[in-house]
Amino acid sequence: MNSLLTAISGQFAKAIALGTLFPVIILAVLNIIFVAPLLPQTAFLADKLQLIAVGDEKWGAVAFLFVVLVITALLYHLNIPITKLYEGYSWMDSIIGRWAIRRKQAKLKKLQSFLAAAVAMQSEWKPADPNDPLAADVGTEATDLAQILNSLWPYDVSDVLPTRLGNGICCFELYPMQAYGMDAIVLWPRLVAASCG
Repeated sequence: MNSLLTAISGQFAKAIALGTLFPVIILAVLNIIFVAPLLPQTAFLADKLQLIAVGDEKWGAVAFLFVVLVITALLYHLNIPITKLYEGYSWMDSIIGRWAIRRKQAKLKKLQSFLAAAVAMQSEWKPADPNDPLAADVGTEATDLAQILNSLWPYDVSDVLPTRLGNGICCFELYPMQAYGMDAIVLWPRLVAASCG
């Protein structure tokens, strides 16, 4: 039992460190390097940071660490709501969300019709002259369009979301159902457990 708790806490600590703590530290350091010189109190801030770096200003280091830890905790706990916001789930029923979905659905329908036309053109062209370079170009275009549709868009127009990120994530969530007839959201934790066990 003790080893199980140790393993769980180790994974939890690794997820926090890699998923939120390091990005917050990197962003804080980059802000100090690139944004701080643009602020009006640049000289004061530079002197303060130099004192913190040398170790003379211990309260400044504690304050910096406290701010980093608070932002880390916020990002860790708000990870799912932030992701849903960028995917478009939280605002897809608003006026802007419905407008963006209609635009994305029209674009998906257009791409699907282009792919159908390219496939039909390729099937008509091949029997006539297999050495025609235009037939190869049409085949290449059909392959490229199919790859775009399979990697960036959900298969069904009703699954389209208002953002590109949302459509990409929806695409890889729904792809196993289309390709293999399995629900990835339900079966993925079991596949991971089987592969790790």
